[in-house]
Order: sequence, then C-alpha cells, then structure tokens
Amino acid sequence: MAVTMTPADYGTDNPTPWGDFPVAEYQARVAKAQRLMHAEGIDVLMLAQRENVEYFSGFLTGHWNSKTFACAVLLIPVDRDPVLVLPGFFAGTAAGSTFVTDHVYFDEPHARPRDFGLCVLAGLDKLGARTGRIGVESGENLAPTWNMIDRDIVFDGLSGATVVSGAEVIWGCRMIKSPLEVERMRTIVRWSDESILHARTLTHQGATEADVASWCSSKAFELGADGIAFMNIRAGLPRYPCADSIPVERPVGDSEILLMDIGIKKLGYSTDVAYIGYTGTPTDEHKRYYDAVIRSHEATLAAIRPGISSKELFKVGRTVLEDFGEGKYLDMIGHGIGMDVHEPPIITPYDDRVLEPGMVFAIEPWVYDTARLGFFCVEEIVVVTEDGFENLSSIERDEIWVID
Repeated sequence: MAVTMTPADYGTDNPTPWGDFPVAEYQARVAKAQRLMHAEGIDVLMLAQRENVEYFSGFLTGHWNSKTFACAVLLIPVDRDPVLVLPGFFAGTAAGSTFVTDHVYFDEPHARPRDFGLCVLAGLDKLGARTGRIGVESGENLAPTWNMIDRDIVFDGLSGATVVSGAEVIWGCRMIKSPLEVERMRTIVRWSDESILHARTLTHQGATEADVASWCSSKAFELGADGIAFMNIRAGLPRYPCADSIPVERPVGDSEILLMDIGIKKLGYSTDVAYIGYTGTPTDEHKRYYDAVIRSHEATLAAIRPGISSKELFKVGRTVLEDFGEGKYLDMIGHGIGMDVHEPPIITPYDDRVLEPGMVFAIEPWVYDTARLGFFCVEEIVVVTEDGFENLSSIERDEIWVID
C-alpha cells in the first residue's frame, strides 16, 4: 500500500529531523542521476544496495545486516520524484531520515509467499516503467542487498522490460564527492589519525594485535565514529602473509613490523589509513625498503591532478618501485573511497578513468617480502582539487615508527 507520512507526525517541522545531510544535498544527487539516466536512455534506476539507497535517499536504518528481507528498494525515475519501497514498520524511520515522501509499504516482510518483490513491481507500475528500460546494480564494485527470493520475483516480473547496467549513472554520481562529503571524509580521516597515534602511545612489545585494534577502536568511538569498517592489525613472520586478516591474541615480539591499517565509519562513510612500526632498531635493509615506498608515495601524490588517468597515475608510482627492483608489489597503487572502502576509480594499469576534482582516493604503494622482511606501506587519503590535491592525512611518515 502507498503511504505518505510527514515530519509533523513526529512533532517537528524539519523535513528530515534525524537525517544525515540537508535535503538539498540529496535532491542534487537525484537530479544528477536523472541527467545521467537521460544520457544513458534509462527510464528508472532500481537500487537495492545499502550504500546506493542511503546515498540517493538519505534513508538510514541499522537493519541492513539482516538477510531475511531487503530493507528498502529505491526507484529513481528519469522525470519525476523517487519512490521508496520498504516494510511498513520502517515508516517512522523513513519519515525521520529521508526526503523521499512517496513510499510503497508492505506489511509482512516475513510472509510466505513473499510480497516484497510484488511491492517493488507495484512501485514500477506506479511509474509506468514495468516495460521500460531499467538500470540495475550490475557492474564494477556493486553488490545489491537483495534476498535472492525477492530478486527473482522482481526480475521474473520484468520480462517486458529492458534491464541494463546502471553502473555508469551510480558511479557518475558517487565518484565525485560534494563539499559536504569531503568535509565528512576530512573529519573521519582526522579521527583515524588520532586513533592510530593514540594506539601508538600504548603499543609496546608484548602487546597483542587485538590490544592495538582495541585501542584504535575505542579512541575512534570516543571521537565520534559509529562503526568500524575493518582493523587490519598484524605483526611478525607468522602473520606477514595473512593479508587483511582479523587481529589475533598474538603478542608483538622483538624485531617485527607492526601494520596498523584501519577503517572507521561515520554514517556510512569509511576511511582506509595505514602506517607501519618496527619493534627495535630497523636494519639498513628495512630502511631501504621503506624509503622505496615513501618515494613511490610521494611521486604518486605529486602527479595527482585533474585530467590524469588512473592508469597513468599507477605508472608513476609503480615505476619508482620497479626501479627499486626488490620485493613484490600490489597491482594497484590506490583506490577511490567514500561510502565503500574501495570505490572506482581504482589506480591500476587497467582503469582508464580520468581524475576529476572532488574524487577522494586512498593512496597506498606496497612492497613486501612476507617470507623474510615483512611488508612496507603507507596509506593516506587525498581529495583531488582544481589544481592538484589536498592530503587529508597528517601523520609523519618520513621514517619507520620505532616501537619500544
């Protein structure tokens, strides 16, 4: 059933009293999507991935971790206001967080047979789009949060439609951050830096990886974070090969590299910042490896500007590492970041996208020798400006941090 509730029902005149960004921010996002849809010949964009629903509608709920049913599907038509399909018990949540006022509710999300998919189709019928050209979340870096039963019902009902990828529209909007998004990233990067520096003051030989992760996390929450994207904390020869693993109760020993690679979250936006330390006195070989990473990092940063392609930027940073000639390297030098930890453009030899002002990147050259020396990296977050870049990270990185 279609229901519209207003903020006045909840005792406030604010259009989104518990929303994230101002209404105008979301309206601008939808308007840009509609311009791109028109260029792509898409009649309706159908979104079920959490990040996309939140990005375009502002609808916020903590229920997305449930796999029982989708929390919401957002339908963006090319020529009118969006429609939000969601469970009836989210009515108050929607009224308090999203600017979208045209809602299609279903009352029994656990019903058998299921009616969520039928309600999505009903929403498309409201828009006269069941037989149109529908853009969906297929393509790079997209993973819609569908329960597969619901998805099958919807796609079975679209036999008369032309279903195409909406990736160019989605990323055409999300890759370029607004000033409010950049400010959000600036804030949470600062929190990440402070969390790492806080953990550094407490870290010592004998502390465990889990201790370090706990110190980073607790500080992040104290500063204002509302979630942890990941804590990639590891040290020592047995742990060097364990890429992106979860911190364990292993004490950090003597003559070991400690990686602090963390991502913290605030209202859907994430960071990805990494630095390394060494217990004891780094050898000349350790210093040489680390120096190669810093030179690659600096060269990559110096080359950031509007108009350079991702693959050209990759070549700049990779050439420094190849000239160094030792260890192994990742096949990327960095990646876009925002509501997803990894967003396009990805700085690889395979990505032709051109950098534009407002793009935000995590820059992260790596050299590693996990069977002997360990891994060497620095990862910082930058935003592309009209004439170069702004580094949002601020931790000193010229030398390996020494752990007492």
